[in-house]
Amino acid sequence: MTTKLLGVFAHPDDDVYTLGATLTAHRNDLETTLIFATSGEAGPITDPDAVSRERLGAVREGEQRAALEALGVAGTTTSRFLRFPDYYLPDVPFDELVEQVTSLLLEIRPDVVVTFGPDGMTSHHDHIRVGEAATAAFDRLPPDRAPTHLFHVALPRADVDRFYADLDEAGYGDEGDLFNVAGVPDERIAVRFDARPYRPTKLGAILAHRTQICEWERIPEPLRWIYLDEEAFVQARPNEDAAPRSDLLEGIDAQERTHS
Repeated sequence: MTTKLLGVFAHPDDDVYTLGATLTAHRNDLETTLIFATSGEAGPITDPDAVSRERLGAVREGEQRAALEALGVAGTTTSRFLRFPDYYLPDVPFDELVEQVTSLLLEIRPDVVVTFGPDGMTSHHDHIRVGEAATAAFDRLPPDRAPTHLFHVALPRADVDRFYADLDEAGYGDEGDLFNVAGVPDERIAVRFDARPYRPTKLGAILAHRTQICEWERIPEPLRWIYLDEEAFVQARPNEDAAPRSDLLEGIDAQERTHS
């Protein structure tokens, strides 16, 4: 039976960094919907001659489609854009954001939901807010309408420590600063998926977000393993200790769902 996955993110490309390899690995047994709270119109522009600030949001929506093609999942994945203002997501009334996500959860009826945790993976306030909203929306659902699992994307503490230890002084910045990777304690990681077999595919999807290549190039090439070698997740719901596993879908049974 096909498993229905709903990803709730802030910007186009959040999905490929955090679970692109997982989507590719399960391309034959996942039906995926990706919700983006914004279109990323406040993001950087790698080549200002190629796209204007006014058109960046529309261009990034197109890049999202190209990235799904690169992952090989365009036929089984739908992207939906809420078009809230990029960079200013915390200024959107929280209940409005939660209500939109709740409505989508009830419409799509996923088996599993993936979003950001309190660290936002890069301390980005938009990431943190959309994760808070998705978690609140999940918790609003009655048990008979709720997905079976909620996961927060994460970078394990040991990996993040190794990443910063290997940076040179010219560097990348400090953990906790906006856009810089942030870790969660290793013992909180429920899933560690080996993404290395999908490295070329995932990298191709990252580079499909052409306007954002400058963000990728901020990371020194020898340290890009931080996103390419593994995808890790905290199990946020059910909020209970779970045996560490190597795949996001391990132990998750797709449910027969009625749409009422």
